Amino acid sequence: MLKMLVVDDERIDREGILFLTKNKELPISCTAVNGGEAALQRLSGEAFDILFTDIKMPVMDGLALIENALNIAPQLEVVVYSAFADFEYARRAMSMGVKNYLLKPINPDEFLKTMEDIMGRCGENMRETHKKILLDLIYSDAADLFDGIEWQFGKSLLCLSFFTPFMADALLSQEELDALFPDVLLLTINEYTSLLFSSARGAELRSRAGALLEHLEKKYDVMAIAVADGEFVSGAELQSNIEAMRAMGRRSFFYQKSCVIEATSLSQDGGENISLLAEEVERLFEQKEFGNAGGKMEELFEEIEKNKSMSSLYVKHLCMRVLESCMKTVEGPEKDEAQKVLQSIILSDQMGKLRELCAGFFDKVEQSENAKPDAGKKVVREVISIIHSEYRQDISMDEIARRVYLSPNYLSYLFKKETGTAFMKYLTNIRLEKAKELLRTTPVKIGAVCEMVGYTNISYFCMVFKNHFHMSPLEYRESKI
Repeated sequence: MLKMLVVDDERIDREGILFLTKNKELPISCTAVNGGEAALQRLSGEAFDILFTDIKMPVMDGLALIENALNIAPQLEVVVYSAFADFEYARRAMSMGVKNYLLKPINPDEFLKTMEDIMGRCGENMRETHKKILLDLIYSDAADLFDGIEWQFGKSLLCLSFFTPFMADALLSQEELDALFPDVLLLTINEYTSLLFSSARGAELRSRAGALLEHLEKKYDVMAIAVADGEFVSGAELQSNIEAMRAMGRRSFFYQKSCVIEATSLSQDGGENISLLAEEVERLFEQKEFGNAGGKMEELFEEIEKNKSMSSLYVKHLCMRVLESCMKTVEGPEKDEAQKVLQSIILSDQMGKLRELCAGFFDKVEQSENAKPDAGKKVVREVISIIHSEYRQDISMDEIARRVYLSPNYLSYLFKKETGTAFMKYLTNIRLEKAKELLRTTPVKIGAVCEMVGYTNISYFCMVFKNHFHMSPLEYRESKI
C-alpha cells in the first residue's frame, strides 16, 4: 500500500484530504501533520511515496518543504493544493518538477483523477525498483539486499520459458497482466525467460497461468512452459527457487505445446531403463528386426517423456548413438538417410521433432526391407489372420499397424497392393459374410448379430448390410438365400 503525507496548517483542510482518500477507497495510507517543519521531521525518519502539501504556511512554506523533501527522497510524488491567488507559488513549484496542482476547495473528481495518475506512476516506479533488486539477486549474491526491502507484490512465483524469443515485459501491457493476476510483477530475464510474481496460490495460480498461456498463444502466437511454485520467505530461498525453476523451464524441449507444470512434478527416475532400451533398439536393428526395433524406439521415447530431468543434449546424444549403431547394418540410400537424420537431430529444438525424425528413419528402413520379394506378402498375411480372428472386436488400421510395426499409411498401401482391396472394405466384407451366415443358420436376433460381427450401432449395421446386399438383414433372413 502507498503512503501519503498530508501537510497543511489548517486542520479542516487536512481532515478533508483524509476524508476524500477514504471516501474514494484509495489504497493509500495517510498521515497528516501541521506545517512544513513537522512534515520535514517526519520525512527524515519515515519513507513516504506521496507528499500532499499546501503552499502558504507559516515558518516553513510549501516551496521550502518541497525542496527539502526532494533532497531526502527524490522519487517522491508531490501534489500542491492551494487557493487560486497562490498560483505564482504553484508555478514555482512546477519548475521544481512538481506535476500535480489542485485548487482549494478541492473538486472530488479532480482529486480522484490526480491520485489515480499518481498511483500509476508510483506503481511503475515501485515495479522498476523491485525489478532492479531482483536482477541483482539473480546475477549476483544480493539476497541480503532483497531482504532489506518491503516487498510490495505477490510472493508466489511463476517461471515462463518461451519456445521462441519473446520479450514479455516489452509486449505485455500492465493492463493485460492485472486482468489475469492479483498483485502482479513481471520481470524479463532474457528473450526466452520471464518471471511473474503474484499473490495467487496453488490451484488458483496454476489456473491463472493457464489463462495467461492461452492469451499468449491467441494474441501473440507464442507458446511457453509455465513452472509454478509456492511462496518464498527470504531472498536466499527465492534465489534458489529461481535457479531451479529456470533449469526446469529449459526442458521446453520435451513439450510440443504450452502447459503449466509444478516445480516439484518432474520425475528423476528411469535413467537406467532408458539406457537399456537404447541397447535393445541397437540389438534388434543389428539382427535386422527392423519392425521390432522401431517399436522399441517408441518405447524409448515414451520413457524419456516420463523422465524430463534429462538435458536435451543427452537425449540428442542418445538418439545419435542409436542411429550411428544402426548405420553399421544398413547400406546405400538408408545409410545416406541416416546421415541426414543425424544432422537434423543436432539442430532439433523440440522433443516432438526429434521423435518424428527417428520414427521417419525407422519407417523408411522398414519400408525398404518390406519392398524386398515376399516381405510385403508376409505382413499382409499376418494382417488378414488378425482380421479373421478379431473381426468381432473394435479393430482399426492404426491398431494393427502398431502391432506389425509399420506406419498406417504404408500398411494401407501394402494391403491394397497385395489383396487388391482396401483394408476397411476387406474388414467390412468379412463382417458382413459372417453376419449372413448367422442370419441364415441361427435364430439370433438382428441386434445380437450386429454385435457379434463387430458393430455397436444397429442402425449403421443395417444400413451397411443393405448397401452391400441390396436388402435389409430381416429381408435376407426371410428370403433364406
